[in-house]
Amino acid sequence: MPVLVSLQMAHCEINTIADDTFLSRGSLNYLDLSYNNIPRITDKTFLGLTNLVSLQISGNPHCELSEKTFDSLSNLQELYIAEMDLERLLPVMFTNLKHLRLLDVHGNKIWKIEFDFGAVFPNLQHLDLSRNLLKGLPKRYNDTFSHLTTVKMSGNPLQCNCEIRWLKHSTKKALDPEYASDALVCYGPERLKYAPILRVPDLEFKCVAPQIVNCTTETYVVMETSSLRMWCELGGYPYPDVTWTRYDGKNVEFTYENTSNYYVSRTGSLDIFNVSKADDGTWTLGASNSIVSSSEHQSANGGTVIHKAPDHVNPNPANITPADNDKTDDDSDEDKPTNRTKMEDEDGGGMNMMMIAGAGGGGLLVIVLIAVIVYCVKSKTNRSTTGIMTTLGGRKSRTSAWDRTIHGIEQVHGIEKSMG
Repeated sequence: MPVLVSLQMAHCEINTIADDTFLSRGSLNYLDLSYNNIPRITDKTFLGLTNLVSLQISGNPHCELSEKTFDSLSNLQELYIAEMDLERLLPVMFTNLKHLRLLDVHGNKIWKIEFDFGAVFPNLQHLDLSRNLLKGLPKRYNDTFSHLTTVKMSGNPLQCNCEIRWLKHSTKKALDPEYASDALVCYGPERLKYAPILRVPDLEFKCVAPQIVNCTTETYVVMETSSLRMWCELGGYPYPDVTWTRYDGKNVEFTYENTSNYYVSRTGSLDIFNVSKADDGTWTLGASNSIVSSSEHQSANGGTVIHKAPDHVNPNPANITPADNDKTDDDSDEDKPTNRTKMEDEDGGGMNMMMIAGAGGGGLLVIVLIAVIVYCVKSKTNRSTTGIMTTLGGRKSRTSAWDRTIHGIEQVHGIEKSMG
């Protein structure tokens, strides 16, 4: 029976892969799943591929990779994860790839390298970082690059400052050709834009120490569980790295994902999504770049947070209105004013008179008030008696209710005269 050694399924519109798909395909050496629509690759997707040498999963946009996706591929030598919208590379993802010789991550959104490739990949020879969002590369990568056969970094928005001066003097075999279409060129500053790095004079690779131009030194009184944003305007070249420090010494730095309660953006603002008692106090912002190290960074107060616990107010019995238990059967729907009457109250003086009655509080004034309300309603009703009777038809009970009200008013007037 033939043994399956190579499997190519590129451009096949694959949109899912079951965890046990390759469990019985241990003979595979080459697997190509590139340019499909695979949304997720878990730590079980490649189980069983212990002999895999080359894996291509490039071109699966927004594909989510588990931290242990490649753990079972201990013999892998070539890994292509280009054009996948990756924003970061975590060293924990490549722990078991000690035999890797080629890593291709071109065309992603990586803007910062967070680990030493030489330490993670001791046998790495070819690295493609082209067409990402890298603006610089610290000098500590010099030793790693010197041991690589090829390094591609073209298409990155490199800022030609003191941070990347070492690239010019690095071993030339680790740089793109000077005049080729993929030459390593400056993207900034403006005066050096598109200039090949190998042709830029050393004195032009300039840096500016970080500056904290302005900070929101306000005092924020924030309710518990509310959100809050504090910001500072920064300067410096290259743009400084930012660290916010809480009163108790807890540091919050830039993270690629806002999965925790804190998020520091690339521009330095601090978001607290769920303010708690622990956030009380003054927060301090620190900024550092290639000129000023983190131990010597510039700092400033970024704002003071005063946590306010939510109010839990128990009802005051004196403020509770007792239920109306004296309601009789006579208080039926037919005695309630119609929608027409409600609208007339809003337009007329009925509501205003009610407010006057509340302010005066006299018994006689209340009697006069009721009479005025009835008079206003009745006078308006008389102007359209015919129309009302035509519209309501047989619903005479509503008119009789008003008659009963007027009759009651007349009785009140009689009592008042007898008392006088």
